[in-house]
Amino acid sequence: MEATPGGVSLLHRMSAQSKWLKYQNTPQCALPTPSQPEASVPDGFPATATGMCFGDAVEGRSDAGDSSAGPTPLQRVRGQLRQRQRQGVGTRDLVCGRKAPSLRLESASKAEHVRDVREEAACATGSQEISVSELCFPSGREIRSALLPRRQTRVPAAFRSPAHYKQVFSACLVEHLNILLCGLAQRLHKALSTVDMSFYTSAHGERGRAVGNSVPSCRHQRPAKLVMVKKEGPNKGRLFYACDAPRADRCDFFKWFEEATPGHVTQEDCPPALVLRDVKSIGLYLRSQNIALYEECQLSVRKGFDFQRKQCGKLKKLTTVNPELYNEPKSKLYLKLSRKEGSSAYSKDDLWVVSKTLDFQLDTFIACSAFFGPSSANEVELLPLKGYFPSRWPTDAVVHALWVCNASTELTTLRNMQEHFSPATLPLAQHLLAMPSSTTVSNKRVDKRKFVPPAFSNTNTNCELPGPGAALQLASEFIQAHQLNEDQASALTQIACMVASPGPAEEGKGLPAGTLPITIIHGVFGAGKSYLLAVVILFLVQLFEKSDAPTAGSARPWKVLVSSSTNVAVDRVLLGLLSLGFEKFVRVGSVRKIAKPVLPYSLHAGSENASEQLKELHALMKEDLTPMERVYVRRSIEQHKLGTNRTLLGQVRVVGATCAACPFPCMAGLRFPVVVLDESSQMTEPSSLLPIARFGCEKLVLVGDPKQLPPTIQGSDAAHKNGLEQTLFDRLCLMGHKPVLLRTQYRCHPAIAAVANDLFYGGGLRNGVSQAERGPLLAWLPTLCFYNVPGQEQMEGGNSFHNEAEAAFTLMLIRSLVAGGIPGTMIGVITLYKSQLGKLCHLLGAVDLDRPHLTAVQVSTVDAFQGAEKEVVVLSCVRTRQVGFIDSEQRMNVALTRGRRHLLIVGHLACLRRNRLWGRVIQHCQGREDGLQQASQCEPQLRRLLEEHAEERAGEKQRKAGGRDNRQGAPRSRAKGPGVGPLC
Repeated sequence: MEATPGGVSLLHRMSAQSKWLKYQNTPQCALPTPSQPEASVPDGFPATATGMCFGDAVEGRSDAGDSSAGPTPLQRVRGQLRQRQRQGVGTRDLVCGRKAPSLRLESASKAEHVRDVREEAACATGSQEISVSELCFPSGREIRSALLPRRQTRVPAAFRSPAHYKQVFSACLVEHLNILLCGLAQRLHKALSTVDMSFYTSAHGERGRAVGNSVPSCRHQRPAKLVMVKKEGPNKGRLFYACDAPRADRCDFFKWFEEATPGHVTQEDCPPALVLRDVKSIGLYLRSQNIALYEECQLSVRKGFDFQRKQCGKLKKLTTVNPELYNEPKSKLYLKLSRKEGSSAYSKDDLWVVSKTLDFQLDTFIACSAFFGPSSANEVELLPLKGYFPSRWPTDAVVHALWVCNASTELTTLRNMQEHFSPATLPLAQHLLAMPSSTTVSNKRVDKRKFVPPAFSNTNTNCELPGPGAALQLASEFIQAHQLNEDQASALTQIACMVASPGPAEEGKGLPAGTLPITIIHGVFGAGKSYLLAVVILFLVQLFEKSDAPTAGSARPWKVLVSSSTNVAVDRVLLGLLSLGFEKFVRVGSVRKIAKPVLPYSLHAGSENASEQLKELHALMKEDLTPMERVYVRRSIEQHKLGTNRTLLGQVRVVGATCAACPFPCMAGLRFPVVVLDESSQMTEPSSLLPIARFGCEKLVLVGDPKQLPPTIQGSDAAHKNGLEQTLFDRLCLMGHKPVLLRTQYRCHPAIAAVANDLFYGGGLRNGVSQAERGPLLAWLPTLCFYNVPGQEQMEGGNSFHNEAEAAFTLMLIRSLVAGGIPGTMIGVITLYKSQLGKLCHLLGAVDLDRPHLTAVQVSTVDAFQGAEKEVVVLSCVRTRQVGFIDSEQRMNVALTRGRRHLLIVGHLACLRRNRLWGRVIQHCQGREDGLQQASQCEPQLRRLLEEHAEERAGEKQRKAGGRDNRQGAPRSRAKGPGVGPLC
C-alpha cells in the first residue's frame, strides 16, 4: 500500500489509535469502521489537509470493501445529503446534481478510455454523481454547455450531534471550493475552444502543418513570437506578435494576436480564429484570459523531515501519527514552477490543479501549498487533496499546473472544526448545537455512576468568580460611571449574569443561576457598539481580578479574547480601551494591518522569524508617517527587541486578534474562557469557530447587525439564504436566543437616520444626537440631497459598471467641498461598483489643485466602507437602465448610514425611482429643502465656486512669491517683518 507524500499507511493509523477512541465524539479517520458509525468530514479530503485519512490519499483502496456489506451509516448520510441537494436542481448542476453522462465517441483516444475506466472504478457504488463531499476538477465534456452551479447545501438551525455539525459545514465548504474549481474549468475549456492548438492535440500534426503558416512572419521572414503586455494600462494582458530575434537584431514588427487570422483558411477548414504553435504561446494566451497557467513545470518526490513545518506551527499533523516516525524522512511532493510572480501572488493553502496534459483531462489531481510561497529554487511544496496516486506520477515528471485561488479560509476552518470542535475541549459545544430545554438550562446534575473516559475529564478548571449579586452590583457601578443608555445597560447586565458563577445563597431564589452562556447584542449603525465592548471588557477584567484568591491552587485565570473578521474592528475596541485608560492587553497580528496607536501593545506573530518582524517594523519607519505615528512605531520596535509583549501574552487578561490570526503559533496553548466576537454578522460560521473552538470558550458575546452586509463569499452564488451566508449570529437567533437591541444611534443627522429607520428598522430607532449637533459644514450644502445626473451606464470587464457623467459630477462636487474649506479626511465617496471606483480614483489623481486634500478623500465600495463614517458622504449609484444588485437592503443600509452631517446621492432619477426601496429614499430627499436637484442646474454654481477658489489660490501663490522676492532684496533688519502677517 502506497501513501501520499507526507502521510503514513492506513494500517499504521488504525493501529495507533487510542483505546479511548470509541468514547470520543469525532472520528479520527473518515473511513467507516465498526467503532466509527459517523464521519464528521466527507472522505474526499485528505489527511494532509484536514488531519484525516481519505480514500484517494491511499492507492489501491478496494471498492469491494465499501459495497460488500451494504451501505454504511456514513454512506447513508452522504446519500441523504445528495438526495436533498438534487431536489429542485436541474441536470446542469455539476457540483450538487447529476454528472453529465460520458458519451464515448468512436474517435476517442485510448487515454480518454483509460480515464473513464478509472473514474468508474473510483466510484464505490457505481453512481455517476459528483458528490459535494469531494473536490473535483471537471473535464471539458462534463462542463460543456453547462451553467455554473449554485450552492445548495442548507444549514439547519439546530444539529443532532457534533458529527452532524461538522458533516454539514464540511459539505458547505467543499461545495464552495467545487464551484470555484468548476468555474475555472469552464473558463479554461472555453478559452481553449477558441484557439487552434492542433500541434498539441493532433497525434501526427497534419493539421498543425496545414495552418502553421498562419503565424505571421517578421521583417526577417521568420515566425514571430507571442508576447503579453505587462505594463499597466488598458492593454494589460493583451497578446501581440513581435520579432523573435535577439535584442540587438530585433526588427520593429508588431501585430495584435487577434489580428493575425489567416486569410487563406476558411471558417470550415479552421473554425478557431487563433492559431497557437507552441506550449509557451498557450500559456501566454491563457494568462491573458486571467487563467493562471504554469506550463511545463517539474513534479518531483523527495524525502524530507517535518521539523520546519513543526516550527512554523501553522500546518500541524494529527496526533494519530506515531511520534516515533517524526525522526524518519517522509516523501514530499514538490512542484517546480516554470515562472515566478511577485511574492504577494502566493500564500499558504493556495489551491493547485496539476495535470499531465494541457487540457487537464487525464491524470489530474488537486493539491494545496504547504507554505507561504515558492522556495529559492522556485519550488512549491504540495499537499495532495484529491486524485493523487504515487504510482501514476513518476518523479521529475513534466506537468502543467493551474493556480485556482487561495483556499486558506476554507482549509483552515475545516482543520479547526476537525481538531477543536468537540465537547471534550469546547464547553460551549452543546449550546452551539441546539437550544437546551428549560430543564437543562439550569445547573445540570451529573450522574456520578456514569463512567467518564479520561478524554472528557476536566481537571484544570477556572477560578471561581463572584456570585451574580456581586456581579450585578459591579455592573450597576459601571453603568453609572460610563453613562450607558438603557439598552447598553441591559446588555452589560445580561453579560454580568452570564459570566458570574451562581453563589450558594442565590440558588433556588429565582436568580439567574441557569443563564445561557451566550449573549447576543444587535447594535444598529452608530449605536456605540465599540464603546460598549470597551466598557464590557473593563468590567470583565475587574470581575476576573476579584476571582484571584490564594486558595485557587492550579485553577486557570479568567481571560477574554476580543476577535473579529477584520483588523479595523479589533483595533476599534482596543482603541476604546486606550481611551478609557486601560493598557494591559496584547494585540496579535500583522504589523502593517494594526492601527498605529495599538502597535506598541502588539505581538507580530505572522512569522516565527524575529529578524523578519523587526525588519518589517524598520521598513514601516521609512514610510510617510505622521510624527505621532513614528512615536508608536518606535515604541513597538523597542518592545519587540525586549520581547516584552511575547512574555505578556500569557499573563494579560485581554488579547485581541482577528479570526485569521487565531491559528498563529504564539496563540497555541492559550485558553480564553470568554470570547467577544465583534461584527459576527459579517463572518461565516466556520470562521466564527476559529476564536471560539480553539481556546475552550465557555462564555460567548456576539455583536453585530444582521441588517447590514452579510459575509462576502466570492466565486459562488447561493440558491437560498440558509447556506454559508447564514452566520452564527443568525442561526442562534433562529434557534431561540433573544438578542439585546441597541436602538439609539449617535452617528447620523436625524434626517439621514430617518431614511434607514423607515426602510430597514421599522421606525424603532432613537436618535442620540440633535440637528444642532450635526449642523451643516457649508451654508449652501444640504443635509440630504439627491442629484439627478442623466448619464449612461457602461459595462467594463463583463461584470462591473461605470458612469462617466456621474464620475465627472462627483469630482466637481468633491472639489467644491474642498474649495469651501472641508478637509479631504472628512469626505467619503461610496460607489456600488469597482469599475466606477477606478474611474473616480483616476479623476481625483489627475487634479493638481488641492491635491493633498483630494488624495485624502476615502473612495471605497460599500463592502470596504462598513464600520467607517465620514462627515460628508457622496454616494454614486452608477446604474441607468436597471437597478441591479444595488437594491439589496443590507447593502443600501450600509451605504445610507455612513454620513454624519451630509448624505449626497448622485444617480439617475428615472431609473432609481422605479425601484421600491430607492423610490422611498427619493421621497425622503424630496421632503427636505433643496433635497432634489438637477445636476445640470447645479453645475454652473459649482463651476463658479471652483473658479473663485482657483483665483484665490493663484493670488495666494503670487503674494507668497512676491513676499519671497521682497525678503531677498530687503535689509537684514527687516527680514522678519512679513512673517508676522499670517499670525495676526
